[in-house]
Amino acid sequence: MNCEGREISKITELCSVIGNTSTKINVTLKAGRNNFGNFNATELKGCERLYELDLNFNQISEIKKHSFQNFTNLEILDLSRNDLNASQTEWPAAFLPKSLRTLIFNGLPVGETVIPRYPNLSDLSKLQTLKLDGLSDDFDIGKHTNRLKELSVSGLSFYSHCNISHISNSTFKQLLSIMKLNISASSVRSISAGAFEHLHHLEVLDLSCNRKLGFISMENISYGLQLTNIRSVNISYLYNTFGLGTELFKQDLCYLWNTSIEERVLAGNRLTVFETNAFILLPKSLTTIDVSENKFTFAPYLLQTSCVVNVRRLFAGSLHCAYNPSRYVAEDTDEGNQACEARMNSRCPYMQETFLMELASNKSCNYIHAYGRIISLETIFPLHLEF
Repeated sequence: MNCEGREISKITELCSVIGNTSTKINVTLKAGRNNFGNFNATELKGCERLYELDLNFNQISEIKKHSFQNFTNLEILDLSRNDLNASQTEWPAAFLPKSLRTLIFNGLPVGETVIPRYPNLSDLSKLQTLKLDGLSDDFDIGKHTNRLKELSVSGLSFYSHCNISHISNSTFKQLLSIMKLNISASSVRSISAGAFEHLHHLEVLDLSCNRKLGFISMENISYGLQLTNIRSVNISYLYNTFGLGTELFKQDLCYLWNTSIEERVLAGNRLTVFETNAFILLPKSLTTIDVSENKFTFAPYLLQTSCVVNVRRLFAGSLHCAYNPSRYVAEDTDEGNQACEARMNSRCPYMQETFLMELASNKSCNYIHAYGRIISLETIFPLHLEF
């Protein structure tokens, strides 16, 4: 039942209709953007059989403890963009039905007078998917944190207040079962080397739109991913739209050869070149690459495209495209660590010439010696590439 933005003043109007007409068990009610305000258990009478309830953007500031006590079938609840102060210390979350598997909580206000905290959701033993605003604290929602399968602390949605400036080794340490982790647009500036090494079941990682991050933490990211079950990594839009061209070095990709990545998204990073022999370090499992909206120029890396041996899908649209200058005014010109993006001395052992030559021979691609003359200018595309 879709009642989004219908200017309905009370939720009881919808629940009475559902209670009188619906005999189904798995009923969905989309009732966002109606300005219901606060409500009680009596007003929800008739909605008890709901499977999914969307109440986003309804100016809800408080929900009484027993409001959802009869909602034993409710698995998906969206309370985003309301006035619930869930980041307040000891915020009462007892009203949430214990049957929930998905909770959408992003876009809630963050108090200026208190240090924001993640809500304690210990009672939600079945919770698997959670979407809320990212905070600077280590992620902890109580005793069932380690059961979450999917977590989004993304700042891409309206009214979000994400601020995770640094991802340390302990930030997501408790997410032992996590498979999908979305940290996009969360104001991330730096990432520690062991930030993801505890997430052994991780398959999808989204770090896109953290425009102060840049490529300087790429080595640390790839180091931790060796110990995961990673399939897809999105590191697009890590730079502002306007600026000098960027480069990906061997040390940025150094540990990737030892991962199971199948999809890598690098769009919108002002990327001009890959360092010579960097392609050798891309994993054999890689089948999809997105390098759209970059600024590539000619360099020896173009002679090593056959090193990505199993790539089938390549997205490279809108290269060297022109952007509206008004974007410059809209973006934060402080690029954080990018102003002095000199790479630290790498401890990665996989950049040695002997190792790279052996890895290249296993992929049937060319290793280019640092001081050797390039004899052939022939570009060999990946054998499985679908045009």
